[in-house]
Amino acid sequence: MMAVAGRVLRLFVQPTRLFKELVEKPDVLPPFLILLGTMILQLYRIMPHLAILFQDRLKTSGLFITDSFPQVVWWLFMVVLIAGMALVSLLSLFVSALILKGLCRAFGMIISLPLCASLYAYCQLPLALRNFVYGVFTFATHPTLPSWHVGACLPEKYGILRVAFQTFDLFTLWSYVLLGLGLAVSSNRKPWRAWAVLILFVVMNGLLNILSTNLHTVFPMDQLR
Repeated sequence: MMAVAGRVLRLFVQPTRLFKELVEKPDVLPPFLILLGTMILQLYRIMPHLAILFQDRLKTSGLFITDSFPQVVWWLFMVVLIAGMALVSLLSLFVSALILKGLCRAFGMIISLPLCASLYAYCQLPLALRNFVYGVFTFATHPTLPSWHVGACLPEKYGILRVAFQTFDLFTLWSYVLLGLGLAVSSNRKPWRAWAVLILFVVMNGLLNILSTNLHTVFPMDQLR
């Protein structure tokens, strides 16, 4: 436990030392569990709002007609959401590691898939810090989160850029800078290759944001019923 805490702390105070340690011994599970835990914190805070939406949908479908949830339905709803969140987070980690490995290989950088996954997982910890801050904020004040994203600050006329940067804030920038540093430390090539990989990775994430946001225009839900 102390070793895990030490690694997490080194990410924020001695990131270069941590990345050298990961080269020798990749480690994915601790940062993944920390990030998942902070996501569950946020989920728990907004659970009443999600439950209302879920209950309204069940009433609309005719599957649920009473005015209150049975306790077992509450717990089942929570378990399903947490399991789904864990599965999506794990899939995102795996796909991101594959993309990073492919980009590194294209630039002649020899980095293993476990190391790519470890670097990506640890560099997500600033986002875990953001989730924790948001969670504490919403427990203390209004449940609506403040908008700290770059996309929200752009004018309406830059619609595509607003979508691409809808999840980009200072914590995200911090995460990406750490990832670029981690790739530079871990690779056997010149640092510019690592930062080129990072830029392409950021661009790909922005394109995925645009695609996922506009997916309903390609596959309208009313035509899939």
